[in-house]
Amino acid sequence: MDYTGLKSAVVGYSKRTDLDASMDLFTELAEATINKDLRALEMEKLSFITLTDTYLDLPTDYLGIRAMMVDGAPHKYSIPLVSIEQLGGQDTGGNLAFFTVHGNQFEFRPGPTVEAPQDVELSYYARVPSLITESTNVILDDYPMIYLSAMLIQVYLYLQDDVEMGKWVQSFNSQVQAANKSAVGGRYLNPQTRVA
Repeated sequence: MDYTGLKSAVVGYSKRTDLDASMDLFTELAEATINKDLRALEMEKLSFITLTDTYLDLPTDYLGIRAMMVDGAPHKYSIPLVSIEQLGGQDTGGNLAFFTVHGNQFEFRPGPTVEAPQDVELSYYARVPSLITESTNVILDDYPMIYLSAMLIQVYLYLQDDVEMGKWVQSFNSQVQAANKSAVGGRYLNPQTRVA
């Protein structure tokens, strides 16, 4: 299904043909809800960065961090930034030990420099590419019911029909919960599975 098919489905389910002018608005609002609630495997991105400064702008599609590895070792996440003094003077050997997010930037400590760069592997959740500018995206392809439910929530919110909106909220929540659970389950091997 693409964006045209999704809009046709919204018209079909709502039995309203007078909402064409509002479809992009409904899509924007639906995608905001999807970005807030959904954390599917398909939303994960991996980025390899060489840090040469204490601060780094967040990726433009950044929603939230999943993991960070520094030179192949699991990284510690700290909010707010924990200083070395607060840790009782623990020596990190000058290696990057902590990071936090301030506004639209990562902050790293001790701060990497041009002379002492740090290689970082960043795994994060990325915002769903908008259907307003793309004809489809991986979430619409893999989870069309999430998109349909999110769009119909916006339609019935606009129409002030609480009964129908409640049905679609329930559908949306159930679809997102299943997708998020699948993402967690899909990340790990079944304990009975052996890798030879």
